[in-house]
Amino acid sequence: MNERKNTPTANINAGVVAQMLELKQAHPLPSSTILPDSFDFNLDNKQHCSAIESFASFAGSKPLWGMPYALPGLNEQEHDVMMRWLAQGADQYSAPL
Repeated sequence: MNERKNTPTANINAGVVAQMLELKQAHPLPSSTILPDSFDFNLDNKQHCSAIESFASFAGSKPLWGMPYALPGLNEQEHDVMMRWLAQGADQYSAPL
């Protein structure tokens, strides 16, 4: 989540989860039944979450790796609910339904 000032704009712009959801919206999965080789399902892979400061580089090199990873994106209503929740600070006690 956003580690800066808790404002709706900062929560979206500086939040990696929000940016990962936006990445998927901008770059949906290809319509083919087999995913490209760029997807990594290796259980021993040392993946880590990109910091917001390096997110643009990550998104540029792996545009199809948005959230949810290797799955179809959220529909418009689901995406809107998640983005509103994240904009509000993603309080665990007000999780979207």
